[in-house]
Amino acid sequence: MHIFAVLSATLAEALQSVEKWRAAGFPVVTAAEFHARKAACDACPKLTHTALGPTCGVCGCSTRLKPWLRTEKCKLRRWVCIPAAAVPQLSRKSG
Repeated sequence: MHIFAVLSATLAEALQSVEKWRAAGFPVVTAAEFHARKAACDACPKLTHTALGPTCGVCGCSTRLKPWLRTEKCKLRRWVCIPAAAVPQLSRKSG
């Protein structure tokens, strides 16, 4: 596959993930959830190391960033998304 086709597909998937995350209100997981997700990525045989850092060899996402996004899941089912409804919402104070 041509490198531009790979980059285009990876970018398109990343944009869809960011849009889903935005639509949900930018929810992130807790530090403990992130570390559990990151540990699963680090132990995965599909993990690759690129100039941009550790990267999933399946979806092409950064394993430094994607595990923080509550709306995302591992395509290999090593970790799942956590519905926003399962997380207590913080009230925002108007200033």
